[in-house]
Amino acid sequence: MTFNGRHLFVPVRLNDGPEQMMALDTGCGGGGMIQASEAERLHLKVVGEINAGDPSGRNNQVHKLYLLPKLQIGALTVENVVLGEAGHPMDDVKSVGVIGVECYATLLAKIDYPNKILTLSHNKMPSAVASKATTIRKDFGIYAFDSDVAGQTVKTHIDTGSGGNILLPQDIAKRLKATNTPHVVGHGRTPFNSFDIYSVNVEGTINFAGITLKDPEIQYADMFPVMNVGSKFLKDYVIYFDQRSKKLALTKE
Repeated sequence: MTFNGRHLFVPVRLNDGPEQMMALDTGCGGGGMIQASEAERLHLKVVGEINAGDPSGRNNQVHKLYLLPKLQIGALTVENVVLGEAGHPMDDVKSVGVIGVECYATLLAKIDYPNKILTLSHNKMPSAVASKATTIRKDFGIYAFDSDVAGQTVKTHIDTGSGGNILLPQDIAKRLKATNTPHVVGHGRTPFNSFDIYSVNVEGTINFAGITLKDPEIQYADMFPVMNVGSKFLKDYVIYFDQRSKKLALTKE
């Protein structure tokens, strides 16, 4: 697994072809996405269309759906994967698409950021990890859980496809007591929208997935209706993600 500081990339083979890279995105539902140029090169069959978008609900687009007969991720082989048409390429890595959560829905995914290792297995979550795990639920094709943000309950996504930190909805962030002046620290984008990202230090605690942050620096944007935890925060953690038992845990090992 490769981590370029923003996104995770995993070597794959499409239809027994040469090794290529796809992004590993826990914020991508279904089988995932594929670049239109790669779908054309492989002569993939178009099996439908989808009204695709991000959680903001803005600027949705109609994208083609392709049928990929065979996707190999290490020792895992997934057959007849339906992939949506991808938008822009991701960063400086020549990625042909994105691996969605359905590709490993029957497996335990261990995403080890520090050691850059992805492990997909039929194992159960280790008992010491499971005892601290958070219950997750399906949310528009991906998974969500509730966090406590200074007494407010906020729906949360763990999103390895985001290069950001802890990103709160703007309306939630503005209810918190700031200890400095919010300022623009960057610009984000999804395949459908771009947006400014603000940073501010706040009083109080944020509790999610067994982690407690006191008086943290947070980021916010007028884009997402959920708290989104991206790779800038996750890079120090190991993620255990089990769709079978609907459990997720973040650990340091």
